[in-house]
Amino acid sequence: APGARFPPSGQLPTRGLAYALAPVCYLYEGPGEAYCTFRALWARHLAGLRALSFDGGTLLPLCTLAGRLLRERAPELHGHVEGSLGLPMASLVAPWIVSAFAGHLAVREVLQLWDRIVALGDETVLAVAAAAVVAHRAPALMECTSAEQTRCACERLDGLNVVALMQAFLWDID
Repeated sequence: APGARFPPSGQLPTRGLAYALAPVCYLYEGPGEAYCTFRALWARHLAGLRALSFDGGTLLPLCTLAGRLLRERAPELHGHVEGSLGLPMASLVAPWIVSAFAGHLAVREVLQLWDRIVALGDETVLAVAAAAVVAHRAPALMECTSAEQTRCACERLDGLNVVALMQAFLWDID
């Protein structure tokens, strides 16, 4: 509608929130539709990612799950990162989980990941994706000798097919 403001408050979102909103903007021509869709997505699935709580679907349990998955599926990598380097796995995966990978993966990959969250009604998908990305980076991470090198090795995620990585991680597909 002419003169309508989006968001209705007229306040621009913070950078992190803007990164989360951006992928939804690729789906709609107008800001009203994008805003309404994002508002529903945020309320149902994304807002809890910024909450420090032990409730399901929030940051702490999702980071813990990613670490457990890595300890089970890639024990040597997990031992190297947490044991030898003293870097908690949560410090690697938390930025991806709190942003639901927005701003880290290509828009197409983010939307595919979010599609699975909406379809399953479960944010656990993010923990699996985070664990799969770390496991995919195992060769580079095993060469790291410091926490800083480890963080750098996990910084750039462009070019990754996260759904294929998740499938390979969960079902031991090479």
